[in-house]
Amino acid sequence: MDAMSEVKDQGNFTDQQIQTMKIAVVEVFKDLMSKGVLPNQEQRIKEAKVAMAEVVKDTGLVEGDISAEIEAKKGEQDMALDESKHEQQMKAGEQKMDIEKAKALQEMALKEKQVAEDLRIKKEEAKQDKQIKEKTSKAQRYAIRKGGNDATDK
Repeated sequence: MDAMSEVKDQGNFTDQQIQTMKIAVVEVFKDLMSKGVLPNQEQRIKEAKVAMAEVVKDTGLVEGDISAEIEAKKGEQDMALDESKHEQQMKAGEQKMDIEKAKALQEMALKEKQVAEDLRIKKEEAKQDKQIKEKTSKAQRYAIRKGGNDATDK
């Protein structure tokens, strides 16, 4: 995300374009996780547990009285994983809020453009109506004058 901000300083993208790209990237990652292409948080935790079990097995730490030490380390690891999971959930929540905020800002910008366009159209219509009324009024006055002159000539 910082890379996008750096590119912005070079003048290639507007803030709106950067926000749109960020939203798109987050949504792609979310879709990839939901389809199983990228591992989710639970899968990462299971991977870490399996890796730890393999390390314990390969080093031979399971033998003897070391089991209490292993349980303590497992507890520490579980706590660290829980903390990591919590942090990821918080970040996901923040990202979701950022996405919703960006969407709301985009919708608001579109509505503002629509209102401005509607106002421009209404002004143009009012201007045209005024011109039509002025032309009609001039034509009526002319007809009255002409009709009045015909009446006095007879």
